[in-house]
Amino acid sequence: MGLGARTTRIGTSLPAEAPFDSKFDSTNFSLVRNGQFVVDGCCEDNIANRILSLFPNKLQKSYLSESLTNTYVFAGTKTTDSYAILLNVQNEGAVNKIEVFSPKDDLTPIFVEYLNNSENGKKSIFLGSDYARAGNTLKITGGGEVYYSLLLFETGIDNISVGRFEKNTDWNIGNECATLSLDKSSEGQRSLVSSSGWKLIESRNVSTEEISLIGDSIYIDVFVPSNTSNPWWIGNIAVWLNVPSSNRRIQLGNELTLEAFLDRWKTYSFVVPDEIKLLLKEEHSDIHFQIVLNSSDSLWIDNMRFVGNLQENTVNKFEPHCPGDEGCSSTNPLQLLVNNTIRIVPEGDLWFEVVGFPNDWTPASLHLGISAEDGAELTGFLSLDDSVVPLSDWYFQRGYTFERNRRYLFKLHNLGGRPYRINAWVDGQVLDVASNTSKSTLPWVVRFY
Repeated sequence: MGLGARTTRIGTSLPAEAPFDSKFDSTNFSLVRNGQFVVDGCCEDNIANRILSLFPNKLQKSYLSESLTNTYVFAGTKTTDSYAILLNVQNEGAVNKIEVFSPKDDLTPIFVEYLNNSENGKKSIFLGSDYARAGNTLKITGGGEVYYSLLLFETGIDNISVGRFEKNTDWNIGNECATLSLDKSSEGQRSLVSSSGWKLIESRNVSTEEISLIGDSIYIDVFVPSNTSNPWWIGNIAVWLNVPSSNRRIQLGNELTLEAFLDRWKTYSFVVPDEIKLLLKEEHSDIHFQIVLNSSDSLWIDNMRFVGNLQENTVNKFEPHCPGDEGCSSTNPLQLLVNNTIRIVPEGDLWFEVVGFPNDWTPASLHLGISAEDGAELTGFLSLDDSVVPLSDWYFQRGYTFERNRRYLFKLHNLGGRPYRINAWVDGQVLDVASNTSKSTLPWVVRFY
């Protein structure tokens, strides 16, 4: 570990009143327990200069001073999953934008969401799997002194199942499957490539159950090559939703003129009308997304997704559905593995048991995190044995002293049928976590806070 590296303890196995501690030495430092510490980068104590790790289902609370930027590194995310961010601004300050950068280029963002100085309230921002890839950085820029909380969670599936353009059978042009390209993509591995001229690009049949989140707009990324034959007129693009069984075909927003952003991706936004929002909350199996494109040259299309005020699609139903399924009684609880998450929409009470504790070392604490996917206030109660505590805020966390051979069988009461996520993790002993490996002539600093 190099000069000035800083580590941050994950969890709460140090008491809250433990003082800040710095240790200076001339030996290198290595991690010996996975999950105990995470290298956050280096630098000064000014919060704007910190690089914090952003794990799924771990609430971050922070602030921004003036128009500075906070930086996070995605950690523990999976390339097969898509994610969403719940941002809760807790005072009169404002957040201007959220940007994602890849490790290869920390100057040009691969994702930007402008929040227009959003004040007081919760914002949901969907991120495709490639944007939330471990190692990418997330930057939050404020417009004044801002206190906020931040939660990253898995959405399970992309909010539009066909929107990643990873399978050519998901889209067709005329009577043929669309052509996909491995040369360019704004996220994932592939994009759809379209030749010049007018064409209707139509998705396969999509079920409303494949659409996990619904937002105020749909974004589509378009790539224009630098050698385009007519840089003065690139073309036009429009988006429609067609549902043959309901005899409805609805346009999203307006037809847009493509701009000459040569040799790079440009995002175009289409407003989702209320009629489509209501339609997507009904049960349909024959929804077709249609992209109407007229261009002077070949173009690439990728990453169609809902954005803005994302809400869980209520047509989606997640286990358990009582009575009769797992979780409906203490004798048949849901199983929650340590360092994993379960997703539920219980109508009333729910039983779950935390399992999968490590055998080769003894944790100090077990922690539960419970979040509401709609970002609203949690309702209900959590009980373990004779202890009953009310759920509160939009993210609830509670720790328990770990006891080997104890059964951690929890009950959630009166949850009201809203989508919740529950995750569990453990903390080990803080002492003896680091080991000295080799000598160095340069000092290093390890800070625990």
